[in-house]
Amino acid sequence: MTASISLARRAAFAGVLCVAVLAASLVVHAWPLWTGRPILLRVVPIDPRDPFRGEYVWLTFREEHLILDSGTTVL
Repeated sequence: MTASISLARRAAFAGVLCVAVLAASLVVHAWPLWTGRPILLRVVPIDPRDPFRGEYVWLTFREEHLILDSGTTVL
């Protein structure tokens, strides 16, 4: 009887550990969405047609090349 309780505890611990790992993964990936601030970028659409790749949209941003101050850090 003791072995079956031990097995049940191990299974419960493994289940709790799996749920904790999934929750931590969710929090790590959702944290920037929860705490970040939205940035609006101007989009310049270019609609090229390539005979090999078909029709697609190529988006360029004016802010692709930023000039940063010496004290600015980039994450």
